[in-house]
Amino acid sequence: MKKVGIITVHCADNFGAMLQTYALKKYLQNMDCFVEVINYCPKVITQVYPLLFYKGEIRAGIQSGLKCLWRSVIYIKIRNFPLMLCKKHKMRQFRKNYFNMTRRIRDNRDFKKLERFDYYITGSDQLWNPDITGLDDAYFLDFASEEGKKIAYAVSIGRLLNEEEREIIVEKTQDFDAVSLRETDSVLQLQPYSKNKIYQCVDPTLLLKKDEWEKICVKPIKEKYIMFYSLFYTKEAFEAVNDISERLLSPVKHFFYGRLAKRLKRNGGSFYYAGIEEFLGLIEQAEYVITDSFHGAVFSILFEKKFGVVLPPKRNMRLIELLNITGFSDRIISSGQTNFDWEWSECTKRYQELDLNKITGDSKDYLKRALGLKEI
Repeated sequence: MKKVGIITVHCADNFGAMLQTYALKKYLQNMDCFVEVINYCPKVITQVYPLLFYKGEIRAGIQSGLKCLWRSVIYIKIRNFPLMLCKKHKMRQFRKNYFNMTRRIRDNRDFKKLERFDYYITGSDQLWNPDITGLDDAYFLDFASEEGKKIAYAVSIGRLLNEEEREIIVEKTQDFDAVSLRETDSVLQLQPYSKNKIYQCVDPTLLLKKDEWEKICVKPIKEKYIMFYSLFYTKEAFEAVNDISERLLSPVKHFFYGRLAKRLKRNGGSFYYAGIEEFLGLIEQAEYVITDSFHGAVFSILFEKKFGVVLPPKRNMRLIELLNITGFSDRIISSGQTNFDWEWSECTKRYQELDLNKITGDSKDYLKRALGLKEI
């Protein structure tokens, strides 16, 4: 049995980060590999998801005045502390139940104590985005044993690189045995300068079928509702969800707290405290989904939901590519659009025509070749 170690941003209390970690590990297990998630938790990732205050929140509140500091930061955070604690616990429990993690790794000394793997995989997520990881050597597998194979699976860069950043990534991946990126523009940025053939692969969440995700779903409510999963909370996103809630006369469930909820015409309540299983169940059971999130769109498609996508103001390329390859680019809601097909009467037919095996086939073949399970 092949022994595989995955390094990714599994320690972020973020639905997308956790779901892509679970999916890659589960898919590799389905291929009869022994898989461990390398429990590397750098501060650059964990400090983004603190229990109470985000970096800079207190400073920003003080600059806006003490009244603003109390109302918008301290009061809201303390009032919602039990929900935040609950969410933190659920994320931690999900990792414990499903990730099969190594011992905690904080620095190079811990990496030296790490047991050896036959294959080391970095990915998915934005591990090579300089703004997020600082091009941390660990995400380029600098700790891997000499005998182990180095593989990058569907890594994202997330933005245009400058010349220095591009040279660093090319240099750090020269000894990789296989390299794949998630977005077309990432491949185009690196391929002309890399000696490796760079493949494009889908996000790991698409590698698992609907029934595999349904096995871990928890369905917390049975009533009809619209699921609103937003990361950017733009005016356009709220206009879209209010429009469909008025059309369907259904409440809107969401994942935020505080004054944002006042922008909803039919506020059906917050599920900020939801864990991974509940997040999946809430989308799977929804009457309609409105999202500006890549993984919000992924699971709307996997669960064959009626949905609409409001493109985020930044980092929207991966979302556009997802909708293009699945044939759902018409589900983008443009600002001020008056002819959006809210009813989407062809929904069932469109999902029947969708061939996810064809879309994911090359990515699955890439992993099989990289792991020596299929001849090149």
